[in-house]
Amino acid sequence: MKHVYTTGFFAALIPSRIKADFAFVFIFLLGFSWSARAQHRECHADDIHAQKIATDAQYAESHRVLEVYTAQFVDEYLQRQNSANKTGVITIPVVFHIINNGEPVGIGTNIADAQILSQLQVLNEDMRRLNPDAVNTPVRFQSVAADCEVEFCIALQDPQGVPALAINRVNGGQPDWNFQQIENLKPTLAWDPNRYLNIYVADITPIGAIGFATFPVSPIPLNDGIVCDFRTVGRFPANPFTNFSNGRFNLGRTATHEIGHWLNCFHIWGDDGNLCTGSDQVNDTPNQDGPNFNCPQGTFFSCNNLPNGDMFMNYLDLSDDNCMNLYTQGQKARMNATFDFIRTGFLNSTLCNRMFTATNITAFTATLTWSPWVGAVAYNVRWRIIGGNGIWINGFTNVPTLNIAGLTPSPNPQAYQFTAYEWQVQPIFADGTVGAFSASQLFRTLGVAPAIVCPYDPNENAVFGPYLTPGGQALGIICPATDIDRFVIMNNYMQGGLLRLILSNLATDYDFELRNAANNNLLASSTNTGTTNDTILYSNFPMGNYYVFVFAKMPGILIVQPYTVSMMLLPPGASFPPGARTAGEATTAASLYPNPAKDVVSIAITGTEGTFIATLIDMTGKRLKEFSGEAASGENTSFSISDIQSGMYFLKVKIGTEILTRKLMIAR
Repeated sequence: MKHVYTTGFFAALIPSRIKADFAFVFIFLLGFSWSARAQHRECHADDIHAQKIATDAQYAESHRVLEVYTAQFVDEYLQRQNSANKTGVITIPVVFHIINNGEPVGIGTNIADAQILSQLQVLNEDMRRLNPDAVNTPVRFQSVAADCEVEFCIALQDPQGVPALAINRVNGGQPDWNFQQIENLKPTLAWDPNRYLNIYVADITPIGAIGFATFPVSPIPLNDGIVCDFRTVGRFPANPFTNFSNGRFNLGRTATHEIGHWLNCFHIWGDDGNLCTGSDQVNDTPNQDGPNFNCPQGTFFSCNNLPNGDMFMNYLDLSDDNCMNLYTQGQKARMNATFDFIRTGFLNSTLCNRMFTATNITAFTATLTWSPWVGAVAYNVRWRIIGGNGIWINGFTNVPTLNIAGLTPSPNPQAYQFTAYEWQVQPIFADGTVGAFSASQLFRTLGVAPAIVCPYDPNENAVFGPYLTPGGQALGIICPATDIDRFVIMNNYMQGGLLRLILSNLATDYDFELRNAANNNLLASSTNTGTTNDTILYSNFPMGNYYVFVFAKMPGILIVQPYTVSMMLLPPGASFPPGARTAGEATTAASLYPNPAKDVVSIAITGTEGTFIATLIDMTGKRLKEFSGEAASGENTSFSISDIQSGMYFLKVKIGTEILTRKLMIAR
């Protein structure tokens, strides 16, 4: 016997086992303006899908291609002796977006963590055929009931790879949501739908359904995922909403149903009303003339589906939660085709692996961070030296991160002599119970940087020399940082000439001055910003003795790197032609990139060609590595620095008679 119904107003008058004649064309013409029906389950995923196919050519073509692939895949899949997934059990990382109206956690739409975890448990039971009510599957359908080999877990990393607990609570600022409102909101909240299943939980009473889902298409849109009314998430007693529809939808089966659509399975009656002409494209689900509501009993026949009748206990019929208990082998095959063709980002996912990171590591301190445990309110943390006295040092924190200090430095990292630590985390839950300590995680401390010993510099406290002569150059090092270097010019060459001094190859912001040696009067200075070369031009330069002083503009910064002072003196009335350079003034340029570098650095040399030798030097002047390459215009040479510890270094480049020194930061 078939019962026909038209609108929700007559639902209360319909017998408990109900078939419906509600062609999707009718819904499409209404523009998805559904009236709320609390009497039985409503899902509009197939209707939304049909509307998208009718109005979006790209969507329609993408799904057509998927269906062609699925048909071929399913035929091959079901012919195998073993119908296990090709990749074994597929684990889906889930992010729950709890869209609330500002209630405290556990009140109203801001559902508790326990209710969310209960939903995960239901999904894992239902999709693995471990649901306790699997025994209720009629004997006539037990041979096609499937372990879909799909599991679900809370993601423990956000899309940026940062440890996180994927329960996203959002105050939407309104009590309930219609279809267009929630579709507009979803893209603003979504985590990468290629790698996460986004489950949106809200009060969706205005939609007139208790859930809906997106079907798979390529490219996967930002609104991908499933939507569930907050009163249907999880099962009693974690789901406390027993008064909603008389407790018929508080066992978590709404999400199980919508997951089927998300994995490209249709309602089992084919969404053709009661015409018996539609199909869910699955051979082992009997044809039937419409959805079953409430909780049918016994065997019901329609569309000549003898001898087994309707499969009203299938998750993709519309029965009550306590009457649903299986997906079939054919539906499982369609799910596998979806993973194989579109939802490939979920194969071999590691986003549910708990993350532990040690960052900001120095010789004495480190920052420990980990993915939160669901329901944890605090954490015990312990750490110790591997191979030490075996005694743990204990810490405590209310958040999933802890700064620790008092560590022992590595004795000699350059010689691969490190101090290694292991550390573990133990969650503490709201009820006072504690979990087990995690497996040990490792890090090693840095070494203590040796005190910088300033190299010998002949201009320190020199009354005479080193000397600057026309066409010549002199080297110096600002060390310590407050050092002031002095050079001497004895101008007995000519009266009234044109003097040019250039300060180059600067480690940091240096300045220099020209002073009269007799009375220390300032004659000229150059104070360019940064490491730009400084230049002094002084015309009518008298004969006599002069000092050139070089010093750091910011004496708190110490970088041990030689600089160059060069001198040129022209006769009175002469000028420096464009492009002329003083001996020692480099026209060759060398640049490093990236800088800071991680494992590889590239050197680009311009202004000359030929073989160059590059030497990597640490802050103490120790030579660590030597590279060689060919300099050519527009070319660059890359070198590995993966074996060098993070820190500041110098790269000394020698090509021909020219030597260029550049700072290099290695950071990991």
